[in-house]
Amino acid sequence: NIIMSYYTSSFTLQQEIEGYIDKRSGSFFGPPMGKKMIFFIDDMNLPYVETYGTQNSIALLTQHMQHGSVFDRSDLGMRKELRDIQYIAAMNPTAGSFEICERCQRHFATFAIAMPSKSDLTTIFSSIFGGHLGSFQPVMQELSMKIVEAAIQIHEAVSSKFLPSAIKFMYNWNMRELSNIFQGCCLAKGDYYIKPAMLVRLFIHESQRVFFGS
Repeated sequence: NIIMSYYTSSFTLQQEIEGYIDKRSGSFFGPPMGKKMIFFIDDMNLPYVETYGTQNSIALLTQHMQHGSVFDRSDLGMRKELRDIQYIAAMNPTAGSFEICERCQRHFATFAIAMPSKSDLTTIFSSIFGGHLGSFQPVMQELSMKIVEAAIQIHEAVSSKFLPSAIKFMYNWNMRELSNIFQGCCLAKGDYYIKPAMLVRLFIHESQRVFFGS
């Protein structure tokens, strides 16, 4: 897992990649024989854009994916052949260059995933939470849809009021917060949660834990 930032350069990226692989023989490098290495690169579009629109860390990735090798920083006459390595990447939708070099992007299958609609979120989390409450008492099962709707309303209120900025860049609200809320709520057991108020208190606790910590 490699997380890029504004200051990620080709040198620091190469150091991170080489820190996870071994020398096989000669100029060949990679994971242990018989295995493959998959790097997940997060915030791929965040590295600084140079004068002529290039991002040297992404240029390093392009070089490896096109030619299968990178230069040895200590001996530029030698090229390191990096084998059995693949990349999965994600771009930050709220910051960065919002686009990357086409020469790099053409090596990826690109998916643009938007935030699901309110009805989709309701369907997703009512199925998850309602399924969990299936073994609870009927009076507890009736709370499923109400808690899901309350969670979505809280999420909408928070995401509309606390907007991301250059200082508060962490305000990037998505399905992660809702997932974390219901992940905690789904730890409840029917033997211990026998009154509606108990489940409501758990939901409030999980909502505070998720949003207060963001």
